[in-house]
Amino acid sequence: MKKLDVLYERYDACRACSLGATREVRSAPLVRGAGAYPRGIVIVNEAPTWREEDEDIPIAGEKGEFLLGVLHKLDMQDYTYITNTLVCRSCEPYVLPTGEVKMTAGYKGRPPQPVYRDTQPTAPQKAACKTRLLEELYILDPLLIIALGSEVADVLTGKGGDMHKQHGDIGVVEVPGITQVPALTPKGAWIRKVKGKVHLPTERRVLRYALMYTFNLATVLRYKEDKADNSIPRLFAKDLAKARDMWIWFRNVVQEEK
Repeated sequence: MKKLDVLYERYDACRACSLGATREVRSAPLVRGAGAYPRGIVIVNEAPTWREEDEDIPIAGEKGEFLLGVLHKLDMQDYTYITNTLVCRSCEPYVLPTGEVKMTAGYKGRPPQPVYRDTQPTAPQKAACKTRLLEELYILDPLLIIALGSEVADVLTGKGGDMHKQHGDIGVVEVPGITQVPALTPKGAWIRKVKGKVHLPTERRVLRYALMYTFNLATVLRYKEDKADNSIPRLFAKDLAKARDMWIWFRNVVQEEK
């Protein structure tokens, strides 16, 4: 846990995008990931809203209740960690039709404050927080990562896609390591001579993690009343059950290798 604490303490001062400065003005906290690790399953959600920020948990409200319900039903809660692509809430001041910023009424002698509304994170904001996400994944060292929706898949792999077609599929997430490895030529050679001098080039090691694609929670809840076998909520639950079985298989393989 100490490594994660250090990571979040470092990013608490991050101003790589506008959200850091906005969070500072609002005196708001980072929305940290939470759950069990290492060598578990990491579920990556899209981005925190006012609910997550207010409750200081990675997924709150109806979405959080639904996800935790599925995890408990599948007995996955003891080896699952949940985080977001962003640690700052994406928001902006709520502007009234008059052009004025909506203000709170004030409370116990405190002056009125601007009201902020949630906004969709921009591409630059997602890109700015990707380094933190990859560092978090490196610390967690999961056996499997689950992307909740195409937006998350795009952040992790550079490709989104149609979750109606891709849900349950397996991809790869590449996470930069901290060690160096030999940089080989296409023919597998390492030692090279440049102008008569011997070179042994190296490159940063890349770790590759299994990634499962599934639906985002907003889409799942939109169809929560659909009880058909091929409904999105049931397909979502089947994807998580498949992830559980994969994790158990991965864990057994790792234990056998020890």
